[in-house]
Amino acid sequence: MRIPPSARVAAIAVAVSAASWLCAGIASRRPGRPRPTARSADLPFDLPIDQLSRYIWSRTGDGKLEYMSQAILDYSGLTLDDLRAPFTLTHPDDVDIPNQAFARAKETGETQEYQCRYRSASGKYEWFAAVLNTQRDRCGNVVRVFGMHWNIDRHIGLQERLRQRNQTLETIGSLFPGHVWIAGPGGGIDYLSPSIRDYTGIDETRPGDAYHGAVHPDDTAAHGVYWNALRAGDDPGELEIRLKRADGVYRWFLCRARAVRDTRGQILRWVGVSWDIQDRKMAEARLRQTQAELARATKIATVAELSASIAHELNQPLTSVIANAQACRRWLAACPPNLPEATVSVESLIRDARSTADTMQSIRALFKRQSFQKQARDIRNLVREAVRLLREDEHKRGADIVFQFPDDLPPVFVDQIQIQQVLINLISNGIEAAENTGRSPRIIVTAKPLDTQTMLLEVVDNGSGIVERDSIFNPFVTTKTKGMGIGLAVSRSIVEAHEGRLTASNNAGVGATFSVILPVASGGTPHVTQA
Repeated sequence: MRIPPSARVAAIAVAVSAASWLCAGIASRRPGRPRPTARSADLPFDLPIDQLSRYIWSRTGDGKLEYMSQAILDYSGLTLDDLRAPFTLTHPDDVDIPNQAFARAKETGETQEYQCRYRSASGKYEWFAAVLNTQRDRCGNVVRVFGMHWNIDRHIGLQERLRQRNQTLETIGSLFPGHVWIAGPGGGIDYLSPSIRDYTGIDETRPGDAYHGAVHPDDTAAHGVYWNALRAGDDPGELEIRLKRADGVYRWFLCRARAVRDTRGQILRWVGVSWDIQDRKMAEARLRQTQAELARATKIATVAELSASIAHELNQPLTSVIANAQACRRWLAACPPNLPEATVSVESLIRDARSTADTMQSIRALFKRQSFQKQARDIRNLVREAVRLLREDEHKRGADIVFQFPDDLPPVFVDQIQIQQVLINLISNGIEAAENTGRSPRIIVTAKPLDTQTMLLEVVDNGSGIVERDSIFNPFVTTKTKGMGIGLAVSRSIVEAHEGRLTASNNAGVGATFSVILPVASGGTPHVTQA
């Protein structure tokens, strides 16, 4: 620890004053007066010197100890004669330090400074700071060297503890995966961890200004608000800002700070940490981009699914229209033309064309959430008409479809076109499920009242069964190689819009059963329901 310049000037002034007193005392001694051989307090000029400084001594030009202040004698527990003997108070490791300073003072005549340890009366060594000055005669020869000491053991201890504290902070800062900083109560930054200094290349002489200057210009305002809230004693939570690296590249950091207070609640300092979250930010950006691309792909897939579903729903009535048109042409081409049969085909063609238009309107009502009309309908006619439309598909004509209806079935309260689409979808799925197993498709359609208000309609197939029963009604879930996975989801939506329920289960042997619960009509009055 170096002695401050002001302290050195004061020490030199005191030493000079001490020398003046000392020289005056020596000059005033009469010849033949015995020299003191015990304590320096016996000197007639000792009192003024002790009043100037506690630890003062003087040596003659040849190095002979001439004077020791009372404070030195009290500290060492020795007499002046003891100290004149070949005995030293200096720590063994520091012996050369005062000797070399004394030699330089004699040689150059310049003020010398040093630090070393001296032993006290208790045997403990303590640190002292010393200043040496010289007195010369008219010829320039050094006739006397004065020394003044300060006990700095406490300051050295504080300095060592501070060094250890800083070393501990450096160790923690180097081990911590983030950046650590400490600011004083006035807001000035007192400590930056090595990771911050390495990252930013900050000049340690002005760490605060440099650290604040590393903040990205677009984040300066948010950083200022956060810092002002901290200084006001608030807890502003976390802050995400960009900090400039030594090479000029900005990276994202997550910052968190907390005030350290004394027992009275006064802020002693702030401690803050920052974590590099650049990789997380990049991952979040990639995730947002992926989500946007996925949303776009989902929209495209949804349009494709809806287009396929609409085409599927229109395929059955359009197939019937084509079949009746072809039959009409054959009857008219006969010789002679068979006008009665042609008339029947034309009437069937008109009926199926209207059914196609109704189907289109029903699909529009379903997807636009428009209202549709429910009326009392005979469930047997609904099923037979759905099967008739289904058999127009040449791939499904060979399926064995069995009806099991009791004679006294009450009418159901439904929209005819909507429920027919559900039946066509369930029966068609059952046929395709059996074809995948190599068995001849066999479908059994049954109906029975559950109570006075509901009727149970079941479609039983002999296919491969249901693998994922919990998700089979979810959109875009299918087990078909060419399936779109929207038919069952739409069917459930239609049934639930009728205040019914559509469920599925595997049979004890092979195949699966789809159960549809529909409301029973209490009268024949048409009723409009929101799709």
